[in-house]
Order: sequence, then structure tokens, then C-alpha cells
Amino acid sequence: MCQLLTPSTVQQLLFVASLVIGITDAGSYEHMGTGHCEAGYYAGWNSADATLEACKARCTEEAQCLFFALKEAHTCSRYNSGAGDCSSVVGANDYELYRKLTAAPTTSAPTTASPTALGQLVHSSSLIINLQASAYDNPSETWTDLSSGYGSQGPSNGMMGLESSPPLSSSDGIAYFTFDGTKYVPLAAPFFPSANVLLKFSIGVYFRSTISGDAVTNCANFVNKPLLDFDRSEYFSLSFSHAGQLQFNTKSRIRHGMCTTTPLNVYNDNAWHYVTAVFDSSATPNKMLYMDGVLVLSATASNHTDGVGVTATLRYGFIGAGSEASSANGDRNVGEQVLEGSSIAMMHMYEGIALSASDVLANYMNITGTLPAWFF
Repeated sequence: MCQLLTPSTVQQLLFVASLVIGITDAGSYEHMGTGHCEAGYYAGWNSADATLEACKARCTEEAQCLFFALKEAHTCSRYNSGAGDCSSVVGANDYELYRKLTAAPTTSAPTTASPTALGQLVHSSSLIINLQASAYDNPSETWTDLSSGYGSQGPSNGMMGLESSPPLSSSDGIAYFTFDGTKYVPLAAPFFPSANVLLKFSIGVYFRSTISGDAVTNCANFVNKPLLDFDRSEYFSLSFSHAGQLQFNTKSRIRHGMCTTTPLNVYNDNAWHYVTAVFDSSATPNKMLYMDGVLVLSATASNHTDGVGVTATLRYGFIGAGSEASSANGDRNVGEQVLEGSSIAMMHMYEGIALSASDVLANYMNITGTLPAWFF
């Protein structure tokens, strides 16, 4: 079956070069054949590491590296103990798989880890929100916020731990918060006008949903059920429809919304997905939506060259509800419904960074430990 590739996918595939033939001696590494480990991925996709010698050096300097899969000129994908003995090998024959001999492989079965255990987010120094359910500290206080910009390990600077906060759950090794249409989380730090004009920003959410209802065929008719909202008419909102479609609203000189309606893309299948929304005032297109590492929608919002929030008033945000709040846990947008039928395991936001396609792909693989479907 033929599959249409996005321009970003084509660009990535063009980096693939022929593998060096006849390499059998890898020093302190054993050549295991072709393919890559099915689990345990934690880093890769830096073309500077994608030669045999550079990949060996990278794996040698990283204690957790037990295996690497080399795709010349493309990636040195490294795998930790989550790979077990890497007996389950997947992938195309343009990957060459090696085992580090200086550390005996574990013989335990692969385990299902929480999203945070599988790798670091790219450009982590630019995170202003980095919320991870697996790092939840005290259920009576807050959903722990690990970022420097929005506080650390406490409700006073980061999340507001109120009676409306959603409960913590865990299944299949993944910790998450459940949103049932009544629970939401207020953020305790605002965006300020003039001080927080967003020329570039990126949002990532690791979620699953069974939200149901009529599909939307026109963005103007979108009934928002927000994932992250700092007021769609002042700053931005990333939200669901009743049917599990996604909408990315921004406000600069004018407001602009784009949603996954044509073709109809819905994400309410109760599977874990990683969505990334990117805004870059200097780019064309200037708004992108990625799902599971793949670009699914892009648009150029007019009158956005000055950035998002350029005419805004002070706004505090919500996870799972719409904001019109000028104070912490202040007014909500009654026209936007509280998120329901959904779970969130991770949420992060970058200020001053518009993630590239390769950045998004790296975050997706670091969080999930898997490659996107189009690689197979």
C-alpha cells in the first residue's frame, strides 16, 4: 500500500545513505545483525553521531548504553536496560545493531516504563512548563512541576493543588491524571502582557482519550475541551472537540484557529498519543501540529508576525479548562467545556523555542521508546 509522505518525512528519508559494507570488527562491541531493539530506546537521531566510530564513542561514554543501532548518516540510536537482551529485534535492514561487550546484557524481560524513564526532552533549558505525573510529589498539594520557570516541587510557584484537581492513576507502567468533565488544574504563574509576547513557543502533551460526540467540520463550530489554555482570545489554547479532534488557537493582532477536520483526524481511540503544537512568528507556515512524531496540520496565521499575546491582558492558565483568569484559579471561559474522557501523563511548554520536525521526533521517541509508524 502506498503512503503519502509529508515534506518533513521526505527530508528525513533523504538523509539515508548506503551502509558501509564488510565491517565485522567493532572493537569492544559485538555485531548482532540488522534491525534495532524493540524497547529501551533513550537517545539518538543526531546525524553527527551516525558513523560507526562516533556511535561507538557515544555509547562508550554513556553508562546506560548497552546496545546501539546505527543507520549511517541518520542516527545512532542507543538502548538501555529496558531492551533486556535485545532478543526482540525489529526494523529494516538499513540498521546495523551492536552490543556493548564491556557490560554484559541483562537477561531480564523488557519492562514497561513510565514515559519519563525513557529519555530527556530536547532543549530542556527552555522549558517553562514540564509536568510529569510520574513525578507527582504529594497528592494533597500539587501535580509536581519540574520546570524552573513555573516553580519546582511545590504548589506555591507551580500548580495549584485544589479540590478540583484530577486524581492520579497508573496502568501499564504509566502514571497519569484523569479528567472526567469536572476536574481541572489551575496554574499559579501567569503570562504578563509586554513581558510575555511569545514570538516562538511549543507545547507537548502525552495523552489518551475516549472523548465522544459529533465530529466538527468547521473550526468556527469547534466546542473546546482544553488540554492547555491561557485564554484563546488573549494568548493560546490547545484543545479537543467532542469527537477527539484537535484545535490550536492563537491570538496576536487577530485570533486564529486551526483544527484537524480535513482530513478528519480524531484521537479518541484510548491509545497513548503525543501531540506537539508549534508556533514560530518568523516562519511560513507559522503554526504546526504534530501527532506521534508526524506533521498532521500546518497553517499560516495572518497578522501574527509580532507574536502571540501582543495585545493581551494578564492571564493565568488552566489544564483541562478554558481561561479568562486574571488571578490564580480565577475566571474560567464558560464557553469552553471542562476536559472529559481523557488522561494526561506529561505536559510541557517551551518559550522562545519553535521545535523542528527532528526535535518533535526526538521527544516522541524519548517519551514512548518507539519509532513512528512510517519508519516501518
